[in-house]
Amino acid sequence: MREFLAEYDFVLNIGIELLAALVGLLMYNKFKSTKVKYFIWFLWYVVFIDLIGWMPYFSYKYESFNWINDYTKGTLFYRSYFWYTLLWSIGSALFVSLYFRSIIEDEYFKKVIKLSTYLFIILCVIYLPVNYSVYYNGESYLIKFSGVLLTVLSTSLYLAEVLMSHKIINFYKSVHFYVASVFFIFFLIKTPITLYESYYTLEDGDYVFLRDVIILLCNMFMYITFIFSLVFCKPQKVDT
Repeated sequence: MREFLAEYDFVLNIGIELLAALVGLLMYNKFKSTKVKYFIWFLWYVVFIDLIGWMPYFSYKYESFNWINDYTKGTLFYRSYFWYTLLWSIGSALFVSLYFRSIIEDEYFKKVIKLSTYLFIILCVIYLPVNYSVYYNGESYLIKFSGVLLTVLSTSLYLAEVLMSHKIINFYKSVHFYVASVFFIFFLIKTPITLYESYYTLEDGDYVFLRDVIILLCNMFMYITFIFSLVFCKPQKVDT
């Protein structure tokens, strides 16, 4: 099992992401007049980011991709983590907050998300230029956890609105509900793993295996739910 996961971890993770994005593309016409279309765009954005993030793996694992290492070695792209922090840790959190703010009807909830988003942006603008070492030494845990908090807040407020309004009657028919629920559960499970990232070493085989299994199962659960919602849910008359 460990050997299989070590060999095909990338294939399984990127495969399920790509499958969800392809299903989203097939279902695009059904949702093109709704805000779900922005979520489909986001699925392709995630595939793009992960493919870039796995480039060093491609170069190391497959001889046919050695040109990636040769082409980028010695460049800022090869040595810097800034692009990943910017596009994923910051970009995904901003998307989730803006996405659910556009769906939520409660004005107070919308203001809370708006204020939280501004505070998150201000934090990033102030923190990143000052902590220059983050560009080369790895991701910023402050940025990552702040992004998670913004994501959990946005999804929580949407779910709270569903519970307190007429939306609860047909909640199971909404793509937005499944997206919010899965994001909420996903980050609650995955965030504790992030706390142990500093202890993540290849020498600790048990931890590496456990971490990879949990992440794989989380991704499978998340993207299979996305696929289910895109296929079986119908566009709503009121897109909230």
